[in-house]
Amino acid sequence: MKTIMLLVVLAVLLAGCSGRAAFEKEILGAPPESPPAATAAGSNVGRPTPAERDLGATPPPVDSAPAAYAPSPQPSVSTTSGEPLPPYAPGPAPVQPAPVAQPVQAAPGQPAGQTHSPYAQGAQAAAPAGGLMTFQVGSFAHEANAVSLRDMLAARGHQGSIEQGQTPQGKAYYRVYAKMAGTESEAKAALAALGVSDPTLVSGDPRRAAPPKAPAASSPAAAAPGAAKAPVAPSSVQASAASAATPTVISGPTGQCRVDAERISTTGTSRADAGEPLMAQKAAAQNAKRNLLLCVDAYKRKAEKIPASIKMEGYLPETLVTYSSPAYLADGSVEVGASMAVGDVDAVAFTRLE
Repeated sequence: MKTIMLLVVLAVLLAGCSGRAAFEKEILGAPPESPPAATAAGSNVGRPTPAERDLGATPPPVDSAPAAYAPSPQPSVSTTSGEPLPPYAPGPAPVQPAPVAQPVQAAPGQPAGQTHSPYAQGAQAAAPAGGLMTFQVGSFAHEANAVSLRDMLAARGHQGSIEQGQTPQGKAYYRVYAKMAGTESEAKAALAALGVSDPTLVSGDPRRAAPPKAPAASSPAAAAPGAAKAPVAPSSVQASAASAATPTVISGPTGQCRVDAERISTTGTSRADAGEPLMAQKAAAQNAKRNLLLCVDAYKRKAEKIPASIKMEGYLPETLVTYSSPAYLADGSVEVGASMAVGDVDAVAFTRLE
């Protein structure tokens, strides 16, 4: 009997506990579920959990396989149109600003203009030796004489120019300039071969540049720079040769002129100096060239005598003159002969200054 009573009490207690648990689930809700343990794929698919069975809820259907990853659609480029796609043209590269060269300070004791930059050294090596220099080679009161000298320079391959100026007295003069390449000594040697005895450097070497010389409006016939050899007409050559068929002598204040069928010759003298004999020879040669210029003028004018006083401006190409060896006379002077061909007289420019 006691056993039956114990069983009844136990049944009542179990029923009370079960009702209490159902009441708590309805009032408080089901407690959060922990994720199910990993099992074989598809073993729990479609089966309700115990909480769902208690609450009578139907779980939503679950796909049997996970959805595959679908990338977002990309816009496609149609290639079915009739027009071809334009070729790829890269845009212009960004322009980089050119680096600005900074001035290089010369080291102490280094010549101005000389730097340690390799670019500066390359530029100096590429420059011609001596650079390009400008020389004044003549100054004349008449434009025709300046033009003749400039044309002679051009005929010899040199660049010449004429600059017109005016003296304080209002008289015009014409300076002739020549641009020469190479060193200063080479340029002067080339000008000397053309008959320019005393060229003046005016640009190209600032350390040695000198102001241009003022022209001498009236001066005795000095050794003048060379002139262009003008074309000689055959008729004039024949006439000159015919007139000089018989040797003639033209007297002058500084010497005599001897003219024959082929040449015109004269002499020049200078006082000899025991200390500087070469200077005396040079002065005698210059006087001989001056006298030869007077002889040519008298020959062309068919004069029998050279005036004692004459103002003139002229020049005689050095390449046309032949000099004799200097001779020392008994009075101690030095004599040098100078001559030129009769056929070359038309190449001599001569202007009288009235």
